[in-house]
Amino acid sequence: MRQNSLVFMTTVLGAMLAASSLQAQGQAQSQGGRVVGTVTNAKSTQPLGGVQILIAGTNRGTVSRADGSFVLLDVPAGIHTVSAMSIGYKPVRLANVVVAKGDSVRLTLLMDPSVLSLHEVVITGLVDPTEGVRSPITIAKVTKAMMPVMPTGSAINAIQGKVAGAQIIRTTGQPGTETNVILRTPTSIRGSNTPMMVVDGVILGSGAADIESADIESIEVIKGAAAASLYGSRAASGVISITTNRGRGLASGKTKITVRNETGQSYVKNFQVPTVHPFAVNAAGFYVDRLGQRTDRTGRYEPAVAFMENAYPTGTPLFDNVNTLYRPGAFGTQNLQVEQNSDRTNFAASVNRQRELGALQGNNGYTRNAFRVNLDHRFLSSASLGISAYHSRAERDEPIGGVGLLGSQYWDFLAAPIDLDLSRKDADGNFVMQPDPAVPYENPIWRQNSRSNTIDRNRTLLSGTLKWEPLSWLTVSGNGSYDRQDDHWNYYLAKGVPTSVVTLLPATGYLETRFGRHDTFNYSIDASARKSVGRMTLRTTVRGLWEKDTDEGLTGIGQDFFVTGVPRMNAAGTRTTSSTNSQYAATGYLNDWALDYDGKYIATVLLRRDGSSLFGPE
Repeated sequence: MRQNSLVFMTTVLGAMLAASSLQAQGQAQSQGGRVVGTVTNAKSTQPLGGVQILIAGTNRGTVSRADGSFVLLDVPAGIHTVSAMSIGYKPVRLANVVVAKGDSVRLTLLMDPSVLSLHEVVITGLVDPTEGVRSPITIAKVTKAMMPVMPTGSAINAIQGKVAGAQIIRTTGQPGTETNVILRTPTSIRGSNTPMMVVDGVILGSGAADIESADIESIEVIKGAAAASLYGSRAASGVISITTNRGRGLASGKTKITVRNETGQSYVKNFQVPTVHPFAVNAAGFYVDRLGQRTDRTGRYEPAVAFMENAYPTGTPLFDNVNTLYRPGAFGTQNLQVEQNSDRTNFAASVNRQRELGALQGNNGYTRNAFRVNLDHRFLSSASLGISAYHSRAERDEPIGGVGLLGSQYWDFLAAPIDLDLSRKDADGNFVMQPDPAVPYENPIWRQNSRSNTIDRNRTLLSGTLKWEPLSWLTVSGNGSYDRQDDHWNYYLAKGVPTSVVTLLPATGYLETRFGRHDTFNYSIDASARKSVGRMTLRTTVRGLWEKDTDEGLTGIGQDFFVTGVPRMNAAGTRTTSSTNSQYAATGYLNDWALDYDGKYIATVLLRRDGSSLFGPE
């Protein structure tokens, strides 16, 4: 597969300035200014290459050369903020840079080295935001600055190659499927246990495939025993905590609107199929029957021990079945974000659409529409409320026969001799089941177009956090979160459609539909006291957690349909149903003591007690 994509990322303000500039001039000549300069190491004074230079609020950006120099052309006239980012160095933001029309501004950017991400502020599992280097537990953090190009698919893909010991495994390239994550912990090395996922305080009861990657502000990862001590036994394989945009990074009184569009096309190119066959031939290369007599393709046979090594006889029509099974499939993602920050309130809202048609003929691919809103409000000097809401609706057309190699269209396609025309259609314009009556081969394109196999999934995440600081040394907070996932799987085979290329017996019709609902509730309350005496800071935290998880399922199967083309249960002569229901509840309590002396000596002691309905009575 080759994917060609064109990525546009700009803000409405930048687009308006660029448009007005072009209209005023009426020609291709640049009407902005230039920002030039150098980037150097503040400690060694050596030039730094590969540093990303950006003009905030515009689409102007570049990367410094090996000698540290950089040039930004056609920068809109006005007052700007210039930022410089590079892994291993602390970010630099230079505000109030005045750019005049037609003039050049020269800057010198000094960057201080940092021990990679250890100086990043982390919040997962901690009461107070703390620099990673001062945290008593090891937390790896991936920020938005480390993700200049948004990942496609699952949001979890953003940590690929950025967190030591994290393996991201995709068992299939099909969009909308979960990504397996293995963290370097004693329990997850088997690969059967996945880390616990947390999004804006919502502990997910299902996977993170529905989370939109364009909304991500940062991802924090906890590995080892620290995760289980903070979050309980469910986090024995680690914790991955995702924080989405909330508008907090903007200057007070500022509003930011971001529009992002990514489009492209997936297609198969230079796909090599076998150009030889295993059938018996004579010395002249013509087909022979079991008696060794020359015959046509209807009488040919395949020996018990055969190899794909014989060329097709001269004059045999060969077909390009690659372009019959596969087609160019368009994909695209559109995202609109609005962020604002003020003295008391900050918020971020986004709308996203993802569409992947895929390259398989007869498959409608994957579509997801999502909406998110995050809001923080400080209604008192000592109290604040934060809420998050996310909803997505996804539809996916499943390949008939599975998505792996065995039993899939791809595997069956490789078994097709290239003298079979898979594009053959009947009088009604439908693909035929058996392209050649002499060859017992079922056309995988016919199978894909003669059945329906779809999955619809709705996802809703809600969370609220109330924080109160009655005293300068005391903080009390409470959090409640809800995760709901609804699944609807539907498989339909119409009455009269053959089920086997060998017997060609028509089916009496088959419909199987499944409904699933998964609800996860989590509540927590904690109180933290913090006191500093000279260089020493002492903190103690008491926390209680309650969780409930419910899983419901309903399956209906209909057979022996009265009519064809009506995929409804009341059209079936035989109907059966079944259902499942499971739930569990758990509680957890912890007491955490932490000591920090001058940021050099850090110690922590944590006691935890858990109870779960899975443990049985007492």
